[in-house]
Amino acid sequence: MRAGRCRLAILLVIPFGVLGAFSGLALRGFANNVYAQIGLIMLIGLAAKNAILIVEFARLAHERGAGIVEAPGAERNCGCGPS
Repeated sequence: MRAGRCRLAILLVIPFGVLGAFSGLALRGFANNVYAQIGLIMLIGLAAKNAILIVEFARLAHERGAGIVEAPGAERNCGCGPS
């Protein structure tokens, strides 16, 4: 995978997460208070970390010979996360 595409994939996670968080707050009728903003900061951090890990595992799997479609799902079998 090219480095530019990897960076773009990681950076695109953050706006989608923020949009989902605000739409969830709006659908439930919750206020945008301090607790929601702290949760939003935590969501951004966790989503970015997760995206970095997925891109890194996909890059390693692609270097080992996995196809572009199979590479992002290759980390499921490594036993690195919850099962």
